[in-house]
Amino acid sequence: MRSTVLILPFDPVTKSEIRAARALVRNEHLPMLCLCPAEDGVLPKTQRLDLLKAAVRPYRKLQAADVPAKNCRRLDGGGLDAEEAQIRSGRFDLAASGTAGMLLARKAYLESILDARCSGHRADHSRSVAEVCVTLAKAHGIDPGLAWQAGMLHDITKHMDPDEAEALMRIYWPEQMSLSPKIWHCFTAVTWLRQNLGLYDERVLNAIWHHTLGDGQSDLDRILYIADKIEPTRGYDTSVELALSLKNLKQGAQLVKARQQSYLMEKEGIHD
Repeated sequence: MRSTVLILPFDPVTKSEIRAARALVRNEHLPMLCLCPAEDGVLPKTQRLDLLKAAVRPYRKLQAADVPAKNCRRLDGGGLDAEEAQIRSGRFDLAASGTAGMLLARKAYLESILDARCSGHRADHSRSVAEVCVTLAKAHGIDPGLAWQAGMLHDITKHMDPDEAEALMRIYWPEQMSLSPKIWHCFTAVTWLRQNLGLYDERVLNAIWHHTLGDGQSDLDRILYIADKIEPTRGYDTSVELALSLKNLKQGAQLVKARQQSYLMEKEGIHD
């Protein structure tokens, strides 16, 4: 008997796809349904297969395998992959149960999430911040992966619709609403990352929370604050700040903050 296979990108596998696969098993009275990732995808096929295996683990009539299509009865999954693009844009809550944490741990789709949520300029800035974060983290024995993640995601709600941002602030951060809306993104980002990516690492979230005001006390807080202000795309010489920060994070953050405050005294409003 040939295997019955559902072949989709599974890039990544969604809750809807698992529900549909289980419905196919019931409706067609299948003894087993194999889910197989298509050849092409944003994530490598091996990673998509790992995610599939985690997603089907609770279901005895579903399995995940890389099965040659020519030896199978192939089922058409037409339209089932529509939610995959939403996940690649940051809706990890739509990912199949048991896989969202894997996506986050593997830093999957962070590049595409950044491009989907930010302008080209903002995405370039965030990538540059992430690179500086990694450099500083390595110099001070901090996990460079966490530093990169913080740098990539710190401005993720910078271009959030103002009404949506205000709604989040009223619900989750009313005490901070008296601050300028120009810096609300450091607060709304924490909520958005928890709700959409399932990111709960307080080290990363705290660094993002403090990255505009520079009042964080941890090394990662200081790394993100410094990197955000001195990354190369800002276009001015920050070699002194970088050199000091590579030696001493606390002193580096103090220097960056002093120069930032001096700059803000010359310009009305608050810069990010």
